[in-house]
Amino acid sequence: MSYQAAIFIIAGAALGAFFGFRRSCPADSCALTRTPWSGALWGAVIGAALSMSLGPVRGGELSEEAKAVFVEIGSLAEFEEKALKAEGAAFVYFHADWCIVCKKFSPILNKVAPIKNGQIRFFMVDTDKAPELTSTLGIESLPTSLIINNGKIEQGFVGVVSEKTLLEALEQAAGPPQDQGS
Repeated sequence: MSYQAAIFIIAGAALGAFFGFRRSCPADSCALTRTPWSGALWGAVIGAALSMSLGPVRGGELSEEAKAVFVEIGSLAEFEEKALKAEGAAFVYFHADWCIVCKKFSPILNKVAPIKNGQIRFFMVDTDKAPELTSTLGIESLPTSLIINNGKIEQGFVGVVSEKTLLEALEQAAGPPQDQGS
């Protein structure tokens, strides 16, 4: 069962139980509002049907090409060493496997990471595997992305940002292209 389906089923059950508790059907003939238990049962069925009719969450995982660009960070010490102490610009992506919004951000990262590879260093942090780092940085929402330049956090994004916005922010952090002729 997907997380989307579980959310719809739980929400449907809660709403059904609420309507059953209120007993809003005056003739007591409506199955949804007869009792809180029947309301919860029918609400869950309606939630499951709604979830199936909406289809799966669009997005998914990072492509193999994008995964090759990202370096996994699993601790606070690694974050300090790889992202903060290094020269130049870095993009750090905080995510979790269960995060639906992170999956919606994947197609954008799949496009942007290979384009900017070499100009920006790309890191990713699975927040479930690095709780100390996540809490130290105050990461409370996913996905969260940080742009770090020469040890300073210059910009951060919470949620999905457009490809254009992300490219502009990365170009600003990377600075002007280096002149290859000199």
